[in-house]
Amino acid sequence: MKHLTLTLEEEICLLDKYGLTPNELLVVRVLLILQDNNEEELFQNLMVTLKHINLPLREVLVQLQKKEVILKSFKIPNSGEKFDPYSIPINKNFIKTLYKSSFEMGKELFDSYPQFGSINGNVVPLRTVAKHFDSLEQAYFKYGKAIGFNPEKHKVIIELTKWAKDNNILNCSLSSYIINNGWLDLQAMKDGNTANFNVDAIKLI
Repeated sequence: MKHLTLTLEEEICLLDKYGLTPNELLVVRVLLILQDNNEEELFQNLMVTLKHINLPLREVLVQLQKKEVILKSFKIPNSGEKFDPYSIPINKNFIKTLYKSSFEMGKELFDSYPQFGSINGNVVPLRTVAKHFDSLEQAYFKYGKAIGFNPEKHKVIIELTKWAKDNNILNCSLSSYIINNGWLDLQAMKDGNTANFNVDAIKLI
């Protein structure tokens, strides 16, 4: 866990998902590095910085617990009491999200999506997002929000997408797939519930 380098976009995704402040995200990242790599000097530097900006660590820990980043089972020490930062339990789902941000999930969706498709006998590129988004990063963020930044849901969607790709079902752009939640139609199709999927959503460019 030593390498916790995130892009600004990835940090914004985490702030958005958990309702964190930048300072709260900084604290939890330092705690994870401390617990995994014994980076005590880094933690001490954090404590000095928090003191300089007049932000008690306890207040940050309370907020992190309210936001379910720190487990509810942890008893936060009162001001002035000693505590062991190594013992602070971080929510495993948060850790998963931290190391598999929506941008990584979006990139995996991009890589799993068919590069080309056939529309009315013409071969057209499908990994396009320009019609609905300003950039791939924006599309990735939209995808992350659409699935609630949920790694398990993402795993199912990747499997559905690969299934559709192998069966030459997908004939829509990646941006349309994201906006229309096209994986829901694929799930209905795969389950044989053809009355509940939207053919236009699958084929819309």
